[in-house]
Amino acid sequence: MPYLAKYSPIYNIDGEVIGMTCVGTPKSPFTALLNSVIQKIFFIAFSSLIIAVFVAVILNKKIVDSIKKLKNSAESFGRGNYDERASIDTGDELEELAESFNKMADEIGKSDKKLKSDAHTLKTSFDELKEVDNLKSEILSIVSHELRTPLTAILGYVELLKDETAGKLSEKQKEFISVISENSDRLKRITDNMSDLVTVDNKILDIKRDRINLKKEVNDILRSFDYFAEIKNIVLLEDVDNLDIKGDKSKIHQVLSNLIENAIKFSKKQTKVTVMGFEDKGNIHLEITDQGPGIPKEHLGKIFDKFYQIDSSSKREVGGSGLGLAVCKKIVESHGGSIWVESKIGKGTTVHVMFPLIK
Repeated sequence: MPYLAKYSPIYNIDGEVIGMTCVGTPKSPFTALLNSVIQKIFFIAFSSLIIAVFVAVILNKKIVDSIKKLKNSAESFGRGNYDERASIDTGDELEELAESFNKMADEIGKSDKKLKSDAHTLKTSFDELKEVDNLKSEILSIVSHELRTPLTAILGYVELLKDETAGKLSEKQKEFISVISENSDRLKRITDNMSDLVTVDNKILDIKRDRINLKKEVNDILRSFDYFAEIKNIVLLEDVDNLDIKGDKSKIHQVLSNLIENAIKFSKKQTKVTVMGFEDKGNIHLEITDQGPGIPKEHLGKIFDKFYQIDSSSKREVGGSGLGLAVCKKIVESHGGSIWVESKIGKGTTVHVMFPLIK
């Protein structure tokens, strides 16, 4: 039988070994105790592992379920259900995340309601503005139609007077008739603008395509404004290259008349109005420059809007409906061109017009 033994030497007074002592015990009880301890340790470890796995499964299910709830809430919210809220009661970071999500949902819900309210208000305002715009167009159509007939008669009789059909005219009478003729022509341009603005808004502008020599067109228009310019001692200058475009002659005439008239109208006395035209990358580039008061920068982007006037009081002094430039822009763009304005306060304004060039 195996033993566990412990030996110790026995010493005399002189320190010499005179014998040995031995204590022994059978080995079996210790082995049994050790095996028992090992078994208990193994049992405890195995039990702990099973418990840990069980707890992990439960916790994992709880976490996964919470994440699924949060995911489903987020997807529902993303589909536009802004009343959706995440309900998670885990007492940990997931619950905090759900609370943050709910706070975000509350804010987005409030913003969405405000946006819908603002959109409704905006739509209502837009509908009202559209009604006003339609009413303006209807009024323009009626006014231009009602003015056209008597104005045509006035212009016809003015031409007869100019031709001295009714008898010889004195110089003073000729001067008066020139004033009547010029202002009648101006009134005709206004009625044409009204009519064209209505047709453009209704997208029924009829554009013919004729070959037009811009140099000749500009010179004809400048001559028609000679008297108007002489009243203010304004010198009219022309430097347009001999170039052609394709377009509606009457409409191009209307655009140039409007722009040149504006340049003269807003120019100071004893100044110059210059019309230049040159080839520019396959286009003809016209520049109508005056030496007027100039246009503030903040107004440059709006002057082509219908009825827009920079200063109503000053516009009334020289006349103006706020229609001319709006019509010009529509006509120029319908010819494949572009129009824009550059201006410096106190120095004057230049209107740029570009038309596709034909050779």
